[in-house]
Amino acid sequence: FTQTMEDAAVSNITSSLQMRSLTRKLSNKNAKFVYISTAFVHGCETGTKTEPLPETLFSLHPYDPLELYKSMLGTQSYASAAMNALGFPNTYTFSKCICEHLLHGENDQNTLIIRPSIVGPSVQEPFEGWAGEKPSTIVAAACLYLKFPYNMWCFGKETVPFVPVDVLCRAIISRAFICLDPDASGIEGAFSDPSADYDNEEKKESLQFDHSLANYPRKYIVTVAWDASSHESAS
Repeated sequence: FTQTMEDAAVSNITSSLQMRSLTRKLSNKNAKFVYISTAFVHGCETGTKTEPLPETLFSLHPYDPLELYKSMLGTQSYASAAMNALGFPNTYTFSKCICEHLLHGENDQNTLIIRPSIVGPSVQEPFEGWAGEKPSTIVAAACLYLKFPYNMWCFGKETVPFVPVDVLCRAIISRAFICLDPDASGIEGAFSDPSADYDNEEKKESLQFDHSLANYPRKYIVTVAWDASSHESAS
């Protein structure tokens, strides 16, 4: 989180634009580019359990995303002013937000943006309980702090917005490998799942989010968080 403007732009924006360009050159024209962003791309805005932050682009108005990217690689004055005005706490979240805008700016590539919250220890893989009764990243955090100039912080009594790494990986794979068929008629044909039993109304309902994305090329944003108190998280 302590990268300079230029380093953040190169690692979080330039590399992603290059990979998206490579995706565009693939022989499979239905290929999907998956970008791992962060749930903290809304500047100084915060959500609640009843009113979560939307899965839409955060407005950078009145700043232009492309000019911000150029500024991060250049003089940085324009980008620095925007980051302060929009309330971004660091160059990491700021660069992720800009990259989301740039990826959405072109309309010739299927694009999936995953916004994970804070990634924590695995809860089930390679087997349930392998990380202990109270898995923690405190040892890794201490090692990072001693080796690199990382910023450390404490959430106090606030609920930490985290997601186990294995839950996140499953979510990414499940979203990334939805089969896109632009020539299919209707929303069910557009997202073909040979294992899906469409006679089962409950399963059909569970796939409703995916089936609603019927426009092509498709660009959509998914926030990945984890409610440990929900009954789904226990399975």
